[in-house]
Amino acid sequence: LVTKNFYKYWWNQELSTLKENSIAAHKAWTEAGSPHSGDLFEEKKFAKSKYKNKVRQQKSAEQIIVCTMHF
Repeated sequence: LVTKNFYKYWWNQELSTLKENSIAAHKAWTEAGSPHSGDLFEEKKFAKSKYKNKVRQQKSAEQIIVCTMHF
């Protein structure tokens, strides 16, 4: 039996919220015709960047914890 966060054990509520915000910003951007500049474009870019950076940060932090536990 595999639990929900078995493969992404580092996942947390903050990441879920950032992902939802990124998806909502992307949807608003596509509904506006996918402009390559302007407020919607900047909002989409910022939301995606914030989400991706937090994912990298969480993975890295968990990797450090796992590595130190082996010693």
